[in-house]
Amino acid sequence: MKPIFLVLLVATSAYAAPSVTINQYSDNEIPRDIDDGKASSVISRAWDYVDDTDKSIAILNVQEILKDMASQGDYASQASAVAQTAGIIAHLSAGIPGDACAAANVINSYTDGVRSGNFAGFRQSLGPFFGHVGQNLNLINQLVINPGQLRYSVGPALGCAGGGRIYDFEAAWDAILASSDSSFLNEEYCIVKRLYNSRNSQSNNIAAYITAHLLPPVAQVFHQSAGSITDLLRGVGNGNDATGLVANAQRYIAQAASQVHV
Repeated sequence: MKPIFLVLLVATSAYAAPSVTINQYSDNEIPRDIDDGKASSVISRAWDYVDDTDKSIAILNVQEILKDMASQGDYASQASAVAQTAGIIAHLSAGIPGDACAAANVINSYTDGVRSGNFAGFRQSLGPFFGHVGQNLNLINQLVINPGQLRYSVGPALGCAGGGRIYDFEAAWDAILASSDSSFLNEEYCIVKRLYNSRNSQSNNIAAYITAHLLPPVAQVFHQSAGSITDLLRGVGNGNDATGLVANAQRYIAQAASQVHV
């Protein structure tokens, strides 16, 4: 049971220092969003399974952007919000962060392809990246069925120099921002850059995942598999064992990834 503190500052006069009143509430007393079938409520309920102490200010900002994005009327915005949410929650699930090698590799190989016109390296990097994404989906389900064990678990890692936390960030975002006129992407760029420059490896991992996710060909894969990812997050948000939904999402993601053409 996590306590929530509300701090009220009350000044007794124009010249007096404010007095402080602290009221403690259990988070069980705060009503959860109902599942109204919309993407915004699905991701909001799934976020509730991540301990608030694991969320930096920047991550909280991203969370709010994704909720706003999920509230949009177009499927593309909702699909992107759902897929990003799943990846971020997965990276916040393990007690010890893994690495961002798969994401960094797919980012660098894509930006190399943009410069050279040869995307062979990018196509080769997609398998390890989406395999990594699939592994991470298992962690989301563990938040429901075995959260205690997650505290001592290590996130998936491929192993590479620097943990994959150094990559062609600006070139990747140039391609991302050029692919869409969404105002949400401009907001995300500023916040993700802070995560990228953070000294915290978990924040670095999330920056790499979001950046990789938003690369146009990768975003298309998540667009095609978003329905299965939504089902997974809905199952988790309802507190159910979503093992079958994880396998279904992994299957749809792999299928969509096999159809990428660049």
